[in-house]
Amino acid sequence: MIAKRPPGCPKIFSPSFMRHLSTPTFPASGLFWVGLAVLLLTLFPVATQADSGWTERNGQAVAGELHQFDFTEKVAVFQDEDGKLRSIPAEELSTDSRWRLLVSPIFSRSFPKDEWTPEQSRFLVVAVTGPVIFLLISFYLCALVLLKNGNPLLALAGWFGSALLGGFLMSFYLVLSSRSSGSAGGVLILGAIICAGLLSVYVSAIYKTTTWEGLKLLVVHVFGAFFFLALTIITIQRTSQSFDFESVINEKIMIPVGLLPKE
Repeated sequence: MIAKRPPGCPKIFSPSFMRHLSTPTFPASGLFWVGLAVLLLTLFPVATQADSGWTERNGQAVAGELHQFDFTEKVAVFQDEDGKLRSIPAEELSTDSRWRLLVSPIFSRSFPKDEWTPEQSRFLVVAVTGPVIFLLISFYLCALVLLKNGNPLLALAGWFGSALLGGFLMSFYLVLSSRSSGSAGGVLILGAIICAGLLSVYVSAIYKTTTWEGLKLLVVHVFGAFFFLALTIITIQRTSQSFDFESVINEKIMIPVGLLPKE
């Protein structure tokens, strides 16, 4: 005798029951916070390594911090705790220290003040296109994961539109803060809050979702860009142990932007 199925109990192999099994039950909000925690845990070791100090090509640690960079002589000047200065040619620094020097504000301020050099143009291209590529890729992937929308046209409109709107708004608040030096910090904080709210509304309108989802997309895609950047750095470090990429990096990046002397 075959037992009858109790009322309300779904058929084991019915399509509706199988769809129920294949549908994740983990809440989207929980997935958001778990993903954010994974990004932070991934970035922490890279950030710690980036702040571990300067080194030379022979592995010897450089005492002190970067004080200035001589653009003409391609020499980095370091200052220790006692105030003593030590000059080290950029080509004698390790690969990691060269990358750190490249993104340092001290290097960008070392260009000649009286003329615009070709190295400045190349540096500007690298400084702009690099972050844009990582941020745009992260924005598209985060929209795909969080909003289940992989339309590349929406990603382009959402990211470039928010970047232009955010740049305009923050420029306005920067000018406003410069005219009221006593409350400059408060003006910038208020401007950042207003900017985040308006950008969230803009992104939510592009993707036809809620403002909260738009804010999550904006926040997570910034962390995601750092994640992809860290992943790229780790990949380069690991592959450079087997393949010699230093000559290619020097030829395509370090020499054209003026960090290393021309051979």
